[in-house]
Amino acid sequence: MEKIKKKLYNMSLRKSLIYIFIMFVICTAILSIVTIFVSVKIQRYVLDSRTLSFEVNAEDIGSVGKQLYEINDQYQWSELTPEQMLLYYGSIVGMAILIIVYILVGGLLAGNIYYKLKLKKPLEILKNGISNITEGNLDFSINYTCNDELGLLCGAVKRMVQELIDDKKRIWLLLDDRRTINASISHDLGTPITVIKGYLEFLKKTLSEQNLTNKLLIETLDNMNQATSRMERYIESVRNIQKIDDIEILLKEENLADIFIELENDLKKLAERYNKELIVSNHLEKVVCIDKIQFFRIIENIVINSLGYAEHLVTIETSQVKNYLRICVKDDGPGFSPEDIEKATKLFYTKNRNEKNMGLGLYISKLLCEKQGGKLFVKNSKTGGAEIIIQIEIKC
Repeated sequence: MEKIKKKLYNMSLRKSLIYIFIMFVICTAILSIVTIFVSVKIQRYVLDSRTLSFEVNAEDIGSVGKQLYEINDQYQWSELTPEQMLLYYGSIVGMAILIIVYILVGGLLAGNIYYKLKLKKPLEILKNGISNITEGNLDFSINYTCNDELGLLCGAVKRMVQELIDDKKRIWLLLDDRRTINASISHDLGTPITVIKGYLEFLKKTLSEQNLTNKLLIETLDNMNQATSRMERYIESVRNIQKIDDIEILLKEENLADIFIELENDLKKLAERYNKELIVSNHLEKVVCIDKIQFFRIIENIVINSLGYAEHLVTIETSQVKNYLRICVKDDGPGFSPEDIEKATKLFYTKNRNEKNMGLGLYISKLLCEKQGGKLFVKNSKTGGAEIIIQIEIKC
C-alpha cells in the first residue's frame, strides 16, 4: 500500500487521475460481477422452488386390471408466492441499487483519495503562501517536493517569494541610500551655507562700521564664491547619482586588448597629474560583450581613488575566472582599515572629504558593475596597500 501511495505521490496529476480511475473501474466491476452472480443465483433458486403441474389421463387395458397413464403435453408452473416474488424482484432491484451505490461510493472514494493524496497539501500550502504574500508577510517557507504540476507551481511560488525578499532588501537598501543622501545633503550643504551667512554677517558689520576696503571685499567675495562652488559641485554629484538608475547598459562586442591599450593611454595621463606611476598588465585578447563607456567609467573611478592614496605606484592586472573578467587595481598606499573595508563602497564614505573628493567614486563604480551583472569588492593586498577587484560577466 505504501509503495502504491509513494508511486501516486510522484506521478503527474493527469497520470495519477487515470491510475485512480482505472483502479476505481476495476473494483466497481468486480463488485458488480459478484453482485450480479449472487442476484442470478437467488433468482434461479426462487424459480426452481416453484411447483410443476400437468394433466394425466388414465385408461383401462382390459382384464389385466391395469391402467395406462397418458401425460398431456400441456403443463404449468405454479405461481410465485408473495414471499418468492419479493425475493425474486428484490434481488433484481437490489442488484441495480448496489451497482449504482458501488459507482457513487467508489467515485467519491476515488475523488477523496485523489484530493487527499495529490491536491490537499499543495493547495493548502499555496493558499497560505498567497495569504501571507497578500498581507506582506514573506517570513514563511514552502516545503513541497513532489514532481507533479502543483509541485512545480509550489517551486515557482517559492522562487517568487525569494525574489520578493531580494527585491524588498534592494528597496530597503535604496531607501537607506536615499536617507543617506538626504542626511548628507542637510549636513554638507549646511556647512557652505553657514560659511556664506557668516561672510554676509561680516560684510554687514564691516559696512556699518565703514571699515570695508576693496581688498577685504574681494577676499570675502572670493571665499563666498568658493563656498558656492562647493555647493554646486555637491548638487551636481547628487544629480549624477540619481541619473545612474536611468543609465541603459549597451552591450557591444569589444576586443579586450584594444580596450586596455586605449585605457592605458588615458590613465597614464591621469597618473601624471598625481605624480604617480601606473602599470597596466593585460594578457587577454578575447572579444567580449561590454558597455565600453561605462566600463571606462568604472576603471577611471577606481584608479582615481587608488591614485589618491598610493605612495608611488598603481597597478592594473586582468585575468579570467570561469565566465568572468577579473580586474584587480592595487596601490602601494596604507591600505584599508577594517572600517574602510566595510564602508568603502557606501555612498559618500571617504577618509578625506574635500571639494574634489565627495566619496562617490567607488559607490558609482559598484552600481555600474552591478548593472552589467558584475561585482566590486575591496580588500588589502598581501604585499601591502589596497586592492580593489571588479568581476564582470563575459557574455560573448
